[in-house]
Amino acid sequence: MLPKNDLVRHFFKLRDNLIVSENVLYFDNRIIVPVALKSKALEMLHLGHMGINKTVLRAKQTCYWVNMINDIENYIKLCEVCQETRPAKTREPLMPHELPEYPFQRLCLDIMTFRSKDFLVVMDSYSKWVEIFKLNSKKCLEIVSKLKLLFASYGVPNIIVSDNSPFNSAEVHAFCKMYNIEWKTSSPHFPQSNGQSEIAVKISKDILRKAHLLNRDYVDLLAEYRATPIPSLGYSPSEIMMGRLIKTKILINNDNLQPIKNLGIMHDELKKKMLEKQERTKAYFDKKCKIEKPFIEKENVLIRDKDKWVKGQILNQTKYPRSYDVQLQSGSVVRRNTFHLKHTNIMFRQEQTDNFDDFFDRKGGKRVNNEIEVEIQPPILQEEGSNPRNDNEINISLDLTGSPHNNQIVSDPETSFESVSSEPPVNHDHDYTVVPNNDKIGRPKRNVTQPIRLFDYVVSLD
Repeated sequence: MLPKNDLVRHFFKLRDNLIVSENVLYFDNRIIVPVALKSKALEMLHLGHMGINKTVLRAKQTCYWVNMINDIENYIKLCEVCQETRPAKTREPLMPHELPEYPFQRLCLDIMTFRSKDFLVVMDSYSKWVEIFKLNSKKCLEIVSKLKLLFASYGVPNIIVSDNSPFNSAEVHAFCKMYNIEWKTSSPHFPQSNGQSEIAVKISKDILRKAHLLNRDYVDLLAEYRATPIPSLGYSPSEIMMGRLIKTKILINNDNLQPIKNLGIMHDELKKKMLEKQERTKAYFDKKCKIEKPFIEKENVLIRDKDKWVKGQILNQTKYPRSYDVQLQSGSVVRRNTFHLKHTNIMFRQEQTDNFDDFFDRKGGKRVNNEIEVEIQPPILQEEGSNPRNDNEINISLDLTGSPHNNQIVSDPETSFESVSSEPPVNHDHDYTVVPNNDKIGRPKRNVTQPIRLFDYVVSLD
């Protein structure tokens, strides 16, 4: 809001366009909104929950006040309904993996299901060599046993990239430590970060589907894939992996099965082609991308949950790029890629409950009131004077019509409500005192206002 002198100076510049009609001040044909009614005007303008641009255009048709566009923008950014229903985030620039230097240096793993059967799919990032293992179960020990067979044939890789489940387990971590393997996992719900695995699954499903239609063993089709040159590289996976072309059922001259001469030159050529392809892919992908500023710890964010955005808070960045640990309002912590995160001005707070049972569960069955800690037992309401009270009883003065915060613990039975509360006394036709019930032990119930028609009765709150 502008200071008074600046506000007058601002409208003085608009004096030629100011009109008074029926005691209403107009700027051209737009009503000038007083400062006191600005919040109401923003609420009415945003009634349809349109975007910032549309709301500004709508406002320019009807009303005017100083800094109107800026106020509308800030108001919509704080609208929880609009934030939770925003469309999916614009993709960020491509961040390709570092190219491997030799075959079987980095492997990409994934588990797929075809016709109710599970398969472990492995692809070498350098040669594009694919392995397909049928699994009896998805247990970690079954997966580890298949990997041991693979390593016995081709050697142990330096890096393995996969998604989280079921690879993020104690057995897999122990296996990696034993073989000195760095196992990297992609962010949940973001398979794009492990694109090689997705390509391997696509190739494997295509092979299995065609083998099923042809009623043939999928191994024959897999062998043909390994012997077929990759268009962008000019060499087949077997030539890159083994330095020669493998023999299949297709007739071939033995001269073509000889080891490739000058393997060093071939690999230098391959690396150059792979780098050029990676750069072309990134340039094409980044045309419609948006660079986001990084997130910081304790920052309020929106996190994508299926088809809507929910509130969360950044805890820390993980060891992987564009990956953060985020705390949800429920208190749970999840790991997400920045593709599923958005900056927001909405404040973060954990969900709180008004359920007294949950409150006392957290307090261990005790209510803490300033310096006095009292074991809570189910109370009963009785008219004063109807039952004698023991000297060791602790009385609680209960405001039946006010807030629970008005209730006070009275150590002296004769102390009046006025002497312990700063609030003005509340007059009732009948006064009631809460007396602890020692017959039953349990968690307290909600404070209930007794209906007037029951004032002549003794009512139990059990």
